[in-house]
Amino acid sequence: MVSSKTLSFLVLFSFIFLNLSILLYLQVDPLKYHSDVDSSAYLGKSELLYKSGTFAPTPAFENMPYFVLGYPMFMAIIYKITSDSIDFLIWAQILLVLLSAFLIFLTSRRLFNEAVGIIAFALTCINLGFLVFAQFVLTETLLSFLFIAFIERFSLYLTEKNTSALYWSGLILGLSVCVKPAALYYPLLLLPLLYILNKNNPQKTKFLTNFSIMFAIPIFFYMVHNKAAFNEFKISKLESQNIYFWFYPNVLAFVHGTTSNAERAKLQMIAGADYERIDVVKNMFWADLKAYPIGLFPYIWGKNVIKTFLGLYTSNLKVLVDPNVHGGDISFFNMQGTFLQKAWLYIQSGASYQWVKIVGLLEAIWSLLRYFLCLIALLWLFYKKRFDLLGLFLSFIFYFSIVTGHDGCARFRMMFEFILIILAALGLWLIIKRGKHNILDQEINYENQD
Repeated sequence: MVSSKTLSFLVLFSFIFLNLSILLYLQVDPLKYHSDVDSSAYLGKSELLYKSGTFAPTPAFENMPYFVLGYPMFMAIIYKITSDSIDFLIWAQILLVLLSAFLIFLTSRRLFNEAVGIIAFALTCINLGFLVFAQFVLTETLLSFLFIAFIERFSLYLTEKNTSALYWSGLILGLSVCVKPAALYYPLLLLPLLYILNKNNPQKTKFLTNFSIMFAIPIFFYMVHNKAAFNEFKISKLESQNIYFWFYPNVLAFVHGTTSNAERAKLQMIAGADYERIDVVKNMFWADLKAYPIGLFPYIWGKNVIKTFLGLYTSNLKVLVDPNVHGGDISFFNMQGTFLQKAWLYIQSGASYQWVKIVGLLEAIWSLLRYFLCLIALLWLFYKKRFDLLGLFLSFIFYFSIVTGHDGCARFRMMFEFILIILAALGLWLIIKRGKHNILDQEINYENQD
């Protein structure tokens, strides 16, 4: 249970979030109508499922899409409950973000204390990423919710050794793969952590096996669906798309002094409309990997990961509200001048409205401050020997940032934005308490307060 004071804070920031969402909703450019570069594909598949009841009206004769179909299925469910209107979908996503904020509160309160939970809830409600992507027909809101639910269940296992919560976390993580296959290989980092946490437990093999089975169940059934619908027993073709048509164009653009969009267009012409000549592109990629300096490909990948960490959600805000800005138009690395000049150009380029520039400046300042707060939190966890949380948080941030190296941007940070929020909330609480006491002598209550 929560105190009346805490409940008041939760209601207040829920009210703030909903009002900010309404204001943003009213600013959306009517010509784009909540869409970005990927949206048309999701809209097409969701409409197909909504109207025909299947993703493949002619089984085994339809081409399997390059993306997974969990999000179009979510969209079709919303259509069935309400109507096939984008407006209902957007408001469903707004409510999903609010539910995510409550899960972040529960997780932070469980791991630390109620004050940290309130701060984390407040930071989520005013977070530009959650506000903006709830307004887009994109996977980010649903995917973030599943990752947050996974961490919430996993944190319950850490604090109470609740094996049921552990197995539920595995199932939720597997479901996320059916929305976007980003988490497919994360168990390779998580299972060793589980093993270490249970090294003295004679049932550790059972825990690891059951977690793995729960993770695999939704993925297996999704692959069975793809076999029946498209005659392909696989998750998606997104991995090939990311490597050959997103990462590779970045490499070619660097080598040729062009843009990734121009290089991507060339590769797509070579591959053909239905990618029937994709093997030609693959051979080009592997030939260039051998021909170019060994450090070039890792350099481009690392540069994109940096974009993920430092990118501003204001760029996505511009896409949402400005008719002249499209996804990928604004990049810090394409700006000219000194570092500060490039940073300012990155903030204000493409912004037709003064309020967008102000939001961008505030976000840039907060981003720098937030990483400082996260560092304080991580150092404190190390000092307190909370290696279980350090392992979980750092493995999550490391993995889900590294997988964005194909084409980094702030949008991909939504996969681990909530971890940064929790750490920032802890860091801010530590600074506040430091003003009153010696925080290193303070003990946080790790007992379950649910």
